[in-house]
Amino acid sequence: MKQVYGWWLPDDDTHFEHYFSVQKHPHYQKQQFDKALSYVTNFDFALDIGGHIGLWSKPLSQTFKQVVAFEPHQPYIDLFTLNAPKAEIVKVALGEAGNTDVITLDSFSYTGVDFIKIDCEGYEFPIVKGASDTLRQCSPVVIVTQKVYKTHTNPWSQTAAVEYMINDLGYRVVSKVLNDWILKKI
Repeated sequence: MKQVYGWWLPDDDTHFEHYFSVQKHPHYQKQQFDKALSYVTNFDFALDIGGHIGLWSKPLSQTFKQVVAFEPHQPYIDLFTLNAPKAEIVKVALGEAGNTDVITLDSFSYTGVDFIKIDCEGYEFPIVKGASDTLRQCSPVVIVTQKVYKTHTNPWSQTAAVEYMINDLGYRVVSKVLNDWILKKI
């Protein structure tokens, strides 16, 4: 592992190292972060689904009282604990009920969730479906990445998570920054 712009990164990483050198500040996706949090009114509890190495969890844990992240890959978890030591990490993959390799967010029975970030490389739709009860009960502001992933061929559309949240859960798109959609119940 190596440290770049205050972040612990995998030794073979070039993507994030380049990103931070171009941005000239150590905050990943600052525009998306600031825009999404501008819609949040309570800063008690945030979830980071697709915690990766803590790129969102670190600044979230400086803003929210409690941050829980979900990340199943041990090499990322090791870096996450260095980058975002104030956040709790749950070492599982989230998805939709019926898949034996993952569990649903709803199975955690969280209450009082104020904000959720979801970025899981094309698996956002099954994650949102497995979080339906949490989203209905808590009505958090959500930022969800929806883009075409070259590494996955999924049976759902590129924007399926957003469409499901609008059509089935009563959310509305309040903003969009690049491929990140910000939704809130209206």
